[in-house]
Amino acid sequence: MWLSRYDPQGAIQTTGTDFILNLPHLLVLLFALQRFTLADWGLNLELDPTIALRHLPQPPETGNSTSNLPRGPTDRPLPSSESTNRSQRTLASGHQHGAFGDEKQGEGTSTNGKQENSSDKKMSSKTEAHMPWIQPMSASITVNEELSIRYNVPMLAPLDAPFCLHGRSTRSFEITDTSDANASDDSPKRYVAKLYWPYIRRFKEQELIQETRGVAYDLGNHLPRVIDSCDIDPTSTLCARKDLDLDQVPSSTRALRMIIFERLIPTTNLQGHMFLTALVECMRCHYVLWHNGIRHQDISLGNLMVRTIGDRYYGVLNDWDLSFWEGKGESEADLTATVPYVAIRLLYLWRVNPKADRKYYFELESFFWCIIWTFLAVKDRKLQPIPAMVDWLMGDIRRSADLRGSYFRHPEQFHAYEAWRSYEDMRFEISEWIRCRLNDLESKIDLDGDLELLRGFLEIVSQNVAGLEMPTSPAINGL
Repeated sequence: MWLSRYDPQGAIQTTGTDFILNLPHLLVLLFALQRFTLADWGLNLELDPTIALRHLPQPPETGNSTSNLPRGPTDRPLPSSESTNRSQRTLASGHQHGAFGDEKQGEGTSTNGKQENSSDKKMSSKTEAHMPWIQPMSASITVNEELSIRYNVPMLAPLDAPFCLHGRSTRSFEITDTSDANASDDSPKRYVAKLYWPYIRRFKEQELIQETRGVAYDLGNHLPRVIDSCDIDPTSTLCARKDLDLDQVPSSTRALRMIIFERLIPTTNLQGHMFLTALVECMRCHYVLWHNGIRHQDISLGNLMVRTIGDRYYGVLNDWDLSFWEGKGESEADLTATVPYVAIRLLYLWRVNPKADRKYYFELESFFWCIIWTFLAVKDRKLQPIPAMVDWLMGDIRRSADLRGSYFRHPEQFHAYEAWRSYEDMRFEISEWIRCRLNDLESKIDLDGDLELLRGFLEIVSQNVAGLEMPTSPAINGL
């Protein structure tokens, strides 16, 4: 028998034990596991007070009362329903400096930038059906002296949910600002929270976003606004490894972090020229930062957001937790991206060398795939891929490259949704332009400079869309 413990840092596995020949060791193990508290299993009751209801046995007839819940030998008494509903706590923070995730910035999309998975919805409904005694409640947390937030638990339908345990395990959700006297649970949400497990050794996303805002005077409206963030201690993945006296590399340690953002809306909420305008603004913002040593590295439709100020829309390049910041550490091989948007050539390079250099063109191609996904897979603000694209939704590097590569052979066989039919000429021409760049890379022919690549891309958009007023902000020298 082998025992494995999994967390966002990876797995801890024991050596094998023959419990037939060594029964006493099995009994000791069972006695030890029996005495684990919920905290020992890595669960945080203060972040989600319903954890106890979901993980401790409770007969259905006891209703929502927590007084009759069986407890483990070392479990402390559960909080009363009132204190559970309004559990208050100031989170330990390495930096409580006023400062992601996407939430309901659009149905089916997280503000964080990831498309909501239909399987998550199915899972949520099943969970609700199997736990009828768990009534929704709210949890409250004091982030700093000026900001206290409230959110609903259990989180059956987060705006953005993780696909696997290992890694950042990002979860995004709506929050209510309890310090706002006019805010209620039913009022529109001003903020969203992102809860995730970044590497401790990496720069904080909040710090990078603050740095990007100082690069150019006209970038502010095209970048997310961080309200604050905090690290939740002592739940880092290093704790269990220290207890087991494991010789771990400290740099691989992950910490649970919460970051509060201004609420944005997805670009998929926009139609026609407004969508293209927001997209181009994101491309210009990306170019300026790329040439100032800050690389986003995860361009995807879910990370292209929109801020509204009055009747004006601003494209916002969101979600910077996978970014490279020149002078703040080396590029890391295990920092991935959203595979259905990654440049095809880069996927092939990753199979040989996970640290393959990311050229500017690769990120430019990711913007191209954002256009393709919008025209062929977004209908009524929801991700509904046409039949020819259904198989593109995958994380397999080689298969994703092969399937999307086949698109260039016959792009006319992929039919856009009605709302985007008037942009077909642009799609065909820009697809041909990307195909030529792919052929050049395959033939090891040097591409044009970054500015010329961006200029060529934008000229195709401008020349094939009648009446589109191309954005000039953020400003780019020579463009």
